[in-house]
Amino acid sequence: MSKRGFPYLSIIRGVKRLLGTWSLVISYRTWRIGGSFRERLTDQHKWESLLACKRQTPALSNSLLAGLVDVGCGWGRWTIAAARAGFRPIGLDVHIDALAPGVRVLRQLDVRADYVCREADRLPFPSASVDFVFSYSLLQHLEKSAVMRFFSEVSRVLKPKGVCLVQLPNVLGLHNMLQQAKRGFREGRSGTFEMRYWSTKAIRQAVEMAGLKDMAIRPEGFFTQNPQLSDLDLLSPKGKMIVLVSNAGRKLAAMFPIVTGLADSFWVEARVR
Repeated sequence: MSKRGFPYLSIIRGVKRLLGTWSLVISYRTWRIGGSFRERLTDQHKWESLLACKRQTPALSNSLLAGLVDVGCGWGRWTIAAARAGFRPIGLDVHIDALAPGVRVLRQLDVRADYVCREADRLPFPSASVDFVFSYSLLQHLEKSAVMRFFSEVSRVLKPKGVCLVQLPNVLGLHNMLQQAKRGFREGRSGTFEMRYWSTKAIRQAVEMAGLKDMAIRPEGFFTQNPQLSDLDLLSPKGKMIVLVSNAGRKLAAMFPIVTGLADSFWVEARVR
């Protein structure tokens, strides 16, 4: 067969899709083998901020099942955890190949949740229809203009007194400064998933321009973006040390708020006006 007639591109695309889906399945199985599956899905550290918001917000605490949208859900680790924590979740992701394994996992666990394939800055929900918007480890990979559109969409879809809780990287984080130095302190290249780092001032401006209020910033990670205590048994000795140090940093910041400014990863919470 001639080169012109051989479907090279179709084969390459098919292999990439297969590998992407297979890697997600492997990650899921490795994660399950690493410890108690139920404990991982209801891990207190993952959802302590969400549950605190739910308890402190009358619009959420008075609802038996608060509607939550997990933006950038991937295969649904956080979406499933939200369902276990008592929310009525919808996972949203732009990658259909990531959502497909998530549907299978939902069936295996008999968990009720929904998935939708869509961009983060174009939420497919009616205005004032969502109680809670959550996003973890996604927004730092989007261009800042897209993140600003995301906040505007969040402001539109949230119900009165609804809550937004997202994770963003701190431009002044100790580890983040080293990473930025490696690339000459330039912004992430357009059209790529390179990290975009945010200052507290820029975060506040984006949130307020979108019409959100009562913004609060809390530390999530030190020397890492996404420290998970529940993942300790899956990590190398170095990785375990980083997660434990990060956890100590959060406790220190609770006593001395000035330490928050050195965190590499922030929780950003805001509400509808």
